[in-house]
Amino acid sequence: MPDFWMRMEKADAGLTERATVLRDHVFSDGALPRCTKAIHARRALEHGATPAQVQEAVALSVVAAGIPAYREAIKLLWDTLWPELPRPAGP
Repeated sequence: MPDFWMRMEKADAGLTERATVLRDHVFSDGALPRCTKAIHARRALEHGATPAQVQEAVALSVVAAGIPAYREAIKLLWDTLWPELPRPAGP
């Protein structure tokens, strides 16, 4: 459990319990499979998404947040999707 949730549980265990139940319900398989709903690349892969699907989902950020957000998201995916490839040089 991430540190944030451990602290919140100490502050209000009932709230964190309800938030967890809601999260589990929303992210369970439904009309969309769980791998499509995952908000973390590693979790999406664990639930059956392919690297190409994760990359395409990240590409959607171009529309909402622009090229800089897409560039940063791809940098974060290197370890998850393409650990065997050399990283590009530069900032």
